[in-house]
Amino acid sequence: MNFLWLPLIYFAALGLDALGELAGRLWPVLPAALLVCFAGFFASYCLSFGGASRAGFYPGLGEAVEYVDARAPDSAYITD
Repeated sequence: MNFLWLPLIYFAALGLDALGELAGRLWPVLPAALLVCFAGFFASYCLSFGGASRAGFYPGLGEAVEYVDARAPDSAYITD
C-alpha cells in the first residue's frame, strides 16, 4: 500500500490545480484550506491516538510483559 502515496499526492495536486483553474482568483485559498484541514487532522490524531487510546493497538501486551518478567526476563525482547 505504501507505493500508492506518490500517485495519490500527484493526482491530489492535479485536482487542486483543476479546482484552481475553475476558481480563478480564489486559487491561493485552496492550498490554504487544505493546509488547515491537514492541521486539524494532525492535531486530532496526535492528541487522540498519542495518549490513552494507543493501548488499544496492543491489547494484552502489559499482561504479557508482566508474565514474562515474572518467569524469565532475559528471554523476552520488545522493540519500539
